[in-house]
Amino acid sequence: MRDTCPRCMAEVRPGSVACGGCGYRMTSSTARRPVSADVPAARPTPPGANAAPAVQHQHRVQRKATSQSMAQSARVVHAGANQAASQAAAQHRVHGHVQSQLQPVSPGAAQMPGIMGNSMELETFADTGASVPLDDPLRGSPAGPVIDTISLPPPKSAGQAHVAPPESQQQVRARSIKSLAEYGEQPKNIFQTVPYFVRVMLRRRELQQELSQLATQRKRIDGQADDALCALGEVLYALRNDPRTKPLLQQFRVVAEAHEQVGVKEAAGQQASAQHKQELARLTREIAKADFEVSPLRKREAELQAREDSLKSQVKKREGLVRKAEAELEKIRASKDFTAPDKIAMLEAERDAHSGEIQSFNVQLLPLQEDLGALRREIAKHMGTISALREEESAVNRAMDREQERHRMTTGGARSAHREALRALAGYAQRSKLATLCPAENDAAIDAADRARKKHEVEELQRAATQSYDAESYKRGMYLLVGGTAAFFVIFVALIAVR
Repeated sequence: MRDTCPRCMAEVRPGSVACGGCGYRMTSSTARRPVSADVPAARPTPPGANAAPAVQHQHRVQRKATSQSMAQSARVVHAGANQAASQAAAQHRVHGHVQSQLQPVSPGAAQMPGIMGNSMELETFADTGASVPLDDPLRGSPAGPVIDTISLPPPKSAGQAHVAPPESQQQVRARSIKSLAEYGEQPKNIFQTVPYFVRVMLRRRELQQELSQLATQRKRIDGQADDALCALGEVLYALRNDPRTKPLLQQFRVVAEAHEQVGVKEAAGQQASAQHKQELARLTREIAKADFEVSPLRKREAELQAREDSLKSQVKKREGLVRKAEAELEKIRASKDFTAPDKIAMLEAERDAHSGEIQSFNVQLLPLQEDLGALRREIAKHMGTISALREEESAVNRAMDREQERHRMTTGGARSAHREALRALAGYAQRSKLATLCPAENDAAIDAADRARKKHEVEELQRAATQSYDAESYKRGMYLLVGGTAAFFVIFVALIAVR
C-alpha cells in the first residue's frame, strides 16, 4: 500500500518526507488515498497542478488552513468543556481567515476538510477524487465534493459552566433577615440551648431598641410624605381653572366640598367660643362688682373686730386682777390675822373697782358685737353672691373646654377629610400623568413616597429579624438555665446545712 500526494495526486512511498513530483512536504496527516501495488507508479498531473503561481499560492493557503482545522477538530472531540470553548474560538478565527482569502478554484485541485457555518463539522473524503471546497460560496461549483459530515453541538463557554442560578426574592430576603438578626446557628442539641438563649436575649433587646427608633423615624417620614402629597394636591387645586386639568373636575369638586366643611366647622367653633367668652366676661364683671361692694364691709368688719378684741382683752385682764384680790383676801381670812384691817379693806376696794370696770367693758361690748354680727351677715350675703358667680364661671369654663374639644374633633375630622381629598387628587393626577403640570411638587411627592416605602421595608425587615429566632430552643434554654440555677442554689444551701 502506498500513499498519494494531495497536490499532484502522484504515488508516494510510505514514510517519504516530500513528494518526488511536485516537492510537496508530506506529513502523516496529509497523506491520502492509499493505493495497492498494482496501481501504476505515476499518475498524470491533474488539471490545475501546473496552474498559475497565484492559484498555487491560494491552494497552499487553503491546505494549510484545512490541516489546522482538522487538528483542532480532533482536539475539540477529545478535550474537556473548558478547552473546547477556546478551541472553537480559534477554529472560527481560522475559518474566517480562510474564507476571506479563498476564491473559486479549478475543478482538479484537491481540497481538505474544514469547519463550516456555526457548527463544527469533521469532513472526510468520499471515494471520489473530487476537490473539497471550504466555504458556502464554493459548494455550488460544478465540481463540488461528495462529503460525509459529523456534526458536533456548539461548545459552551467556560463561564457558563460555573454560573450559579440567580436567587429568588424570598431567598434574598431570608439571607438579609439572617444577617441582620445575628442570632447565630440554631442549637443542634440541648446543651447548646442555654448559650443560644443568652445570645438571643441580648441581641433581641438591641434589635427591639433599633426597631423602636425605626418606627419613630418611619412615622416622621410618613408625615413628610403625606405633607408632600397634600402640597401637590393644593397646587393642582390652585390650577382648577386651567383647561389642561379638566379631567380632574370631579376631584376638584370633592376637594371644594371638603374645604367648605372645614370652613363651616371652624365658623361654628369660633361662634361657640365667642359666646362662651362673652359669658365669661359678664361673670368676671359681676364678680369684680361684688368684690368691690364687699371690700368696705370687710374693712369695717376688721375695725369692729379689732375693738372687740381690745375690749375682751381688757375684760380678761380685769377678771385676772379680781381673782388675784379675792385670793389674797381668802388667804388673809384663813390666817385669822386681825392686825391688818386696812389691807383687807384695800384689797376689797381694788376688787370692787376691777369688777366695775369689767361691767363697763361688757356694756361696751354688747352694741359692738351686735354691729359686728349685722356686718358679718351682710358680708356673708355678698360672699354667697360671689360664690355663686364663681361656680357659674367654673361651669362656663368647663363647658368651654368641652366645646373646644368637640370643635377640635369636628374640625380635625373635616381637615382630615380635606387632606384625604387632596391626596386623592394628587394620586389621580399622578396616575393620569397630569401631575407633571407641577414638576417640583410632583418630584418632591415621589421622592418622599420612595423614602417612606424604603423606610417601611427596613422596618418590616427589622421586625422580621427580631422574630426570626427559634422559639422552642429559646424556651428550652431559658427553662434549662433557670432550672439549673435553682438546682445549684438548692444543692449549695443543702451542703451548707450539712456542714
